[in-house]
Amino acid sequence: MTENERDKEIREEIKRAKRAAPKKKSFSWRRALPFLLVLAAVLGIVGFAAKNLDSTDSLRRLFTYNKAKAGEDGKTELFSLDGDRTARYELLGKNLLSV
Repeated sequence: MTENERDKEIREEIKRAKRAAPKKKSFSWRRALPFLLVLAAVLGIVGFAAKNLDSTDSLRRLFTYNKAKAGEDGKTELFSLDGDRTARYELLGKNLLSV
C-alpha cells in the first residue's frame, strides 16, 4: 500500500466519522433543576390546598357572610350558627340558608 492510498483511506474514514450521527446529549442536572423546582412547587400548592380545604372554605364563609348590616331601627342584625365544620351555607335571596 502506498502512502497516497493510505492517506486516501484516512481521509475517507474522517469523512465517514463526520457524517455519523451526533451523540445524544447526556443528562444535565443544570437543565432539569428548574423543571423539578416548578414541579415541586405545584405539587406543594396542590397538597396544601387539599389538606386545608375545610379551612379555606371557612375563610371564604367568613368574608362572605360576616357582613353585618344595620336594620331599620339602626341596630346591627346578627345571627348565630352552629359551629359544625360539616355545615354548608348559601344565600337565599337576602337570607342565609344553613344546612
